[in-house]
Formats: sequence, C-alpha cells, structure tokens
Amino acid sequence: MTFAPLGTGQRTATLTISDDAPNSPQSVQLTGIGAAPPPGTPVVKLTPNGVFFGSVTQGAAVAAQTITLISSGTGPLHIASVALGGTNSSDFSVTNNCIAPAYVVGVTCTISLSLAPVATGARSAFITIADDAPNSPQAIAISANVSAALAISPAAPGSTSVTVKAGQTAAFNLQLTPGPGFAGGASFACAGAPAAATCTAPSAQFASGAPVSYVVNVATTANTMVMFPPRAPQLPPFVWLNLFSLAACCGGFVLLLYACKVRRVNSITGLPRIAALTILASLCVFEAAGCGGAGVSASPQVVPTPHVIGTPQGTSTITLTPSVTTSTGIPLQGIPPIQLTLTVQ
Repeated sequence: MTFAPLGTGQRTATLTISDDAPNSPQSVQLTGIGAAPPPGTPVVKLTPNGVFFGSVTQGAAVAAQTITLISSGTGPLHIASVALGGTNSSDFSVTNNCIAPAYVVGVTCTISLSLAPVATGARSAFITIADDAPNSPQAIAISANVSAALAISPAAPGSTSVTVKAGQTAAFNLQLTPGPGFAGGASFACAGAPAAATCTAPSAQFASGAPVSYVVNVATTANTMVMFPPRAPQLPPFVWLNLFSLAACCGGFVLLLYACKVRRVNSITGLPRIAALTILASLCVFEAAGCGGAGVSASPQVVPTPHVIGTPQGTSTITLTPSVTTSTGIPLQGIPPIQLTLTVQ
C-alpha cells in the first residue's frame, strides 16, 4: 500500500478482499494524515485523475474529454512536459495549454483528450505529466471499450445456408447493421465458391445508422456433357520409313528404264544396264514385300470418356470478408467475416 494524500488532515479508506474463504470478503481499514506541504512546495491536482470513454463505436466520432490541472500547493508549479503513451496510444490524441513558464497557486490549465479507434476491443493508454511537484510524474489512466463498426447477420427470413440445383443462382439475404454513430462504406471479398460458380458481393454505404439490406448472389453453371472428337489414326515410324524407301526404289527404276530406252541397248554395252535394272527391280520387289509383310495397320481410334462441364454437386463454405472505411477514408480493423453455406444438387 502507498499513501499519497490529495488533501490535508485525516484520510480514511477500506481495502476489501474477495475470495472463497468462509469469512469472505475480508476488510482492512486504512487511515493516514495528510500534512500541509512545506512553504513553497508545488502540488498538482487533476480533475478527473482518470478518463474512461465508455463503450464507443469503431470509426465513429467520440466527444473529447477535458482534464483540468490545478496548481494547489504553496509554491509555483513548473510543468516540463505532457506526454501520451501506453499500449493503444495511437487510438488517442492529446492537446494542452499547459505551456506557461510557471503556474502560481490556484492557476489552472487544461488537457484535451480525443479518441479515434480503428480496432475493436478494450483500448488503453495513459498521460504522463512531468513537473517539479514532489510526486512527479503524475499519470492519468485512459480506457475505452470499442465495438465493431459493422455487424453482418441473416435478414429475416433469410439464412446463411442456401440449396440450389446446378444452373441456378443462390441468393443470400443478409442485413448490415452499423454501430451507433458510424458513417462510412464497406466492400466485400467473396472466397470459397465452387468450380464454375461466380460470387457477386456489392459494396454498401452507411450514413444514418439504419440497417441496410444486402444480397450476395452465387451463380452456378448447369451440368453439360461434352464429347471430344476421336483422334486420327497414327502410323508407326517404321512404316513411314518403308514407304519412303519404296518410293526411292521405284523412282530409280523408272529413271534407269528411261535411260535404257533413250540409248539403244546392244549386246555388249547394254549388259551392265540390264544387270543394274534387274537388281533394282529385285530390290523394289523385296521392299514391297517387306512393306506388305510388316502388317501395317492403323492404331485403333480412342474415344475419350465424355466430360461433364458445370458446377459439381456438394456443399461449399463461402467466406464473406468485409473491408470497412470511415467517411473520411480511414480503414478499420477487426471486422469479423461471415460464413455462407452453399449446397448444389
């Protein structure tokens, strides 16, 4: 326990302890005497000495709070600084006129505190005042409970679960309810739609604080059977090689026969040509026989299994995630998404 009296004379208080013992709660009486400070001692009095903004809406305008600082000692007060700090200090802002070189006894200055929360939940910070009073620095606790700027729920008689047949459009009827005092807009990201389905989630605006009707459409695609044409027959590579060889042999045979016709063949000089002609003809016959004996046949045609194009049957979970901004364009954090269930038959 510490004792820092804000006034002179007898001071009393009670410390209460709550537990699961049979005599709970237990109480401890506290007493002390506040002595007048020595002559010339500066003293700081803060009114109030703590600020609680209460429950406020994320992104909404919040009335500023004022703290009055009084020089209540027996000597002039000199203030070195007024600073804002703490876990959520970025949600708060401070202005003050406590900038005089010295504050004689009874003179006051004020500290103005504003709140502009962008996140939800409990928010806390503190103001620290550094001066030449004996209990310097003084700390002022600041807190607030911040609720979400927007709530998403099914609109009566709507639901977050819709069942459709492939080819139909599922309509999720929702209601967007802004928090008290919130003005701004929201856009939505839609994720998790099944194959061959399109999710449409428009943007919305809020000005008067009234709920807004909102519809998310998920368009599915009807199932259609698609038949692919059969592939052309394929010839093995060795068949193409044999056909090329046969064509070359036949071409050579024709050329040699033409040469023999142009130049008369006699018994002496014509014998080599006749022999070459005979050998070439034999090769062509052999090639043709080899081609025929290869058992050339086209590969069998393959007809693929028919494919079904469309939204498949089953159940999908679609996540609708909001992105909310204030009327001045400041993005807000912590708006929870909503889950939508789509069943395709």
